[in-house]
Amino acid sequence: MSDYEYIEYDFDDPSFLERYIGLPLLRLIGERVYYRPFLSKISFGQGDSVLDFGCGAGESTRSIVNMLGTRGRVTGIDTSTFWLHHARKRLKDRSNVTLLHGDIREWEHDGKFDKAVIIFVLHDIHPIDRPSVIESIVHTLKPGGQCCVHEPSRFTHGIDPEEVRKIMTDAGLKETQTWKKDNKWFQGIYTKGRE
Repeated sequence: MSDYEYIEYDFDDPSFLERYIGLPLLRLIGERVYYRPFLSKISFGQGDSVLDFGCGAGESTRSIVNMLGTRGRVTGIDTSTFWLHHARKRLKDRSNVTLLHGDIREWEHDGKFDKAVIIFVLHDIHPIDRPSVIESIVHTLKPGGQCCVHEPSRFTHGIDPEEVRKIMTDAGLKETQTWKKDNKWFQGIYTKGRE
């Protein structure tokens, strides 16, 4: 059993702080502080098709599409109708963005994506469900595709980096590169085989 604490949230009914302070703050500094530093470590190709898993209010989606330009495509998926509503408003003018509501495990898009990006989402998934979620994401990747993960790794709010590694390798991915900052966050790029 991990020493990391799992806390369940209702993402369709966020707190007052999340709605009126967290969301505006994320829009103000999210790309510069949270998304761009991590996304700049990923080698996006011209015309890449990218899955933004747990896209929330679309901040990470916006950062990815800004890096891809007009040639690439981003598909964001989230289980929260509340956050997707905000993402759709924010990204309505982006013709190369598709936003979907649902559980990735019930989604049929085998071998469609060059990259899957997971930013601050895996730790919010119940530990029992994490392996099946990652297996489903791996199925969406093309051979040679990459799953790119950025997660908090504090005991009080985060996920054990060793758990991330195990889930990824158990799903058939090869660890390509990882970064850690103290006990604050963990980042990794995992590659699917070419078979």
